[in-house]
Amino acid sequence: MNKFEFVELTPAEWAPFEHDQPNGGMLQSIEQYELLKDRGAEAKILGLKHDGKLIAGAVVTFNAIRGGKEVLINHGPVLDYEDHGLLHTYLEHLKAYAKPLGGLYIKFSPNAAYQIFDNEGHGVGDPNEMLLNRIEKIGAIHLPFDKGMTATNVASWIYEKDLRQLSDETLTASYAPDVKYYLKKTQQFGVKLRELTREELPAFKALTEDTAKRVGFADKPLEFYQIFFDDYGERAHYVVAEINFVDYINNEKDVIAKLD
Repeated sequence: MNKFEFVELTPAEWAPFEHDQPNGGMLQSIEQYELLKDRGAEAKILGLKHDGKLIAGAVVTFNAIRGGKEVLINHGPVLDYEDHGLLHTYLEHLKAYAKPLGGLYIKFSPNAAYQIFDNEGHGVGDPNEMLLNRIEKIGAIHLPFDKGMTATNVASWIYEKDLRQLSDETLTASYAPDVKYYLKKTQQFGVKLRELTREELPAFKALTEDTAKRVGFADKPLEFYQIFFDDYGERAHYVVAEINFVDYINNEKDVIAKLD
């Protein structure tokens, strides 16, 4: 027996596979799948099995466009990219699956680093041309990387900080001087961080709306934040920074008294 099966997966089937894969991630999680569904998107979890074992898959969105549908995979598919033929096999099965549904083309963005940069924007090591060439050899066309902010595409640039070797003390020491300065000021002013409850999301929305008008970016409706809160559950965090002005004034009085 040496058989491939391309099947629609349940969230229960998909969750452990996605979680255990090095290139799994938030945009391929079951929470993101539920979020897409609740926002009215046509989303499916499509997996490739070999002899009954799941070896590849993705949360796939079918977006209506003129003449058919765009088949979109953000930060996927989730599979072993070192297995040179697996991506091609998955995409060929996806193409056959999507064509009767009106699929015109497949657009995907692997959750793999093309190049790593340091905090100053300098490249660390060489770009992963081998991965790019391997993907292009199966017929994919590489689109230029986006620069700046985008509201239409998945983020091409991701900032990560390795916390495994850091403690509370060394974490602060690892920050840039200006960050250390502002951290000290927030402590001096008594600024506290707090997670919001679902009932407080309208207040959060008021803050984002005010900032959007002042700075000039497109805000989201309240329902956007509520659906995210519901679908991501304990993995959703809305955090606000608050200042108690009574504490702040008393602290400043203490500073004045010491200076006097």
